[in-house]
Amino acid sequence: MHIQKKQLLGFGGLALVAGITAVAYNLPTSATSVGGNVDVVVQVYGTNFETKIEKPLDGDKYTESVVTFREMHSKAENVKYYLTHYGEDGAPNTTYELTDYEVIAPEHELVDGVTQFDLDLNSYGGWGRYKFTSVITSSEGRVAEDYTNFSFVSINIVEDKVEVQDGKIRFTTDYAATVKIIDYEIYDNDGKVVATIPGYVTKKPETGGSDIIVINVEDFGLKTGNYIVKAIAYDTTDRSGGIVGTDTVKFYYTAPDAPNVPDTPDAPNVPDTGALLSALNISKSDFLITGVLGFTIISIIALFVIRRANKRK
Repeated sequence: MHIQKKQLLGFGGLALVAGITAVAYNLPTSATSVGGNVDVVVQVYGTNFETKIEKPLDGDKYTESVVTFREMHSKAENVKYYLTHYGEDGAPNTTYELTDYEVIAPEHELVDGVTQFDLDLNSYGGWGRYKFTSVITSSEGRVAEDYTNFSFVSINIVEDKVEVQDGKIRFTTDYAATVKIIDYEIYDNDGKVVATIPGYVTKKPETGGSDIIVINVEDFGLKTGNYIVKAIAYDTTDRSGGIVGTDTVKFYYTAPDAPNVPDTPDAPNVPDTGALLSALNISKSDFLITGVLGFTIISIIALFVIRRANKRK
């Protein structure tokens, strides 16, 4: 009798667990959301001794000479800033200590804060690559630093704004106020010029700015493949002043006569169960749910049979 009760409890427990598993597996995932378009900005100072440069970001390119610098520091007694300008050969030309923006904490105190200021790069070397460094110290002699590399250029093709569609390439070019005219060239993978688009006159020659460029690639009879667009900037419309800057961006072009390969839909997540079951297109989740429900039903039937047998005895 005790054995039969244990069997009943065992089957009952297994059936209950199986049923709960099947239900829980199919519950929708809940998501936390905030109604409306809300931008939440929280300024959090570090709890450790540290400095972090927030602007410029590493790899940024600027076509305007005035750049904003922003640095956050925690538990600092002193914060100093340095700006290094590099020459065309990659070697540093000059390092400037930006003493006007140095942070000095009151005696026997440590400061948390944010320093922000603007600099005109024309006063620090003009065009080229720069490195901005922040260095903090404490009374215990600890030192920490952060740095970022960025560039001041006359022209910049914005890489994340390049689109190729309907036989055309569309992209955004940023340029400085000195740029009056831009020539564009397209190169193939072998470095050969396959198209030239000369004489694009900038729309904002007095202030510099951004223009959207559209080139009909199909007109040049290009084949399907990888290409490079090169922008060549001049400071005079007759190009007498020489080249003031260049920039390039890669793109992939599909020619109109290219074979039309239909998109292949993602295959369902089907376990390897042989040709018959695979052809039925049954997913892993279907197998799991079916198996659990089947086990639950069989367990309930077994409980019913055992209970009837006990009553007969």
